[in-house]
Amino acid sequence: MACFTLPSPGRPVVCKPSNFNTSARTADAVGLVATVVVGLAVIGVVLPVVTAVAHVMVEVIKLAAIGIGSGAMLAAITWITIQMIRAAAISRLGSQIRLTARQEPARLTSAPVPISEQSCLTCGDKGRIIRVIGNGSAMQLRPCPDCQPTQLTR
Repeated sequence: MACFTLPSPGRPVVCKPSNFNTSARTADAVGLVATVVVGLAVIGVVLPVVTAVAHVMVEVIKLAAIGIGSGAMLAAITWITIQMIRAAAISRLGSQIRLTARQEPARLTSAPVPISEQSCLTCGDKGRIIRVIGNGSAMQLRPCPDCQPTQLTR
C-alpha cells in the first residue's frame, strides 16, 4: 500500500492500494463514453430507416386488409342476392297456360295416318295449328295456313 501526505500542514496521511491506477479508470470512462456516443450515432442513423420500413409494412398490411375485406363483402353481397332471387323464384307460382281459342274435347281416332299419306304436313290434316304468343305464356289455336282453304272446299 502506498501512503503519502498532502502538502498542507495538518492534513492526514492518505493511503491508497498499490493496484490503484487512475489512468486506467480514466481510459475505461472515456471508452465507455465513446461507446455510448457511437451507439447513439448508429441508433440515430438506423432508427429513421427502421421507422420508414415499419411504416411501409404497416401500410401494406392495411391495404391487404382493405382488399380482403372488400372481396369478402362483395362475395357476401353476391351470395345474399343469389339467395334472395332463388327464394323469390321458388315461392312464385308457375306461369299458367291460357289458350285464347275455344277448346274442343279430344277425339279418339282409329290409327294415326302415316305422314306419307297426309295431304298437309303442317297440321297433319287436323286443320289447326297452335301458335305460341310471347315467351310461351299464352298459346292460340289458329287455322292452318296451308290446308285451310282446301278443307273449306271439301
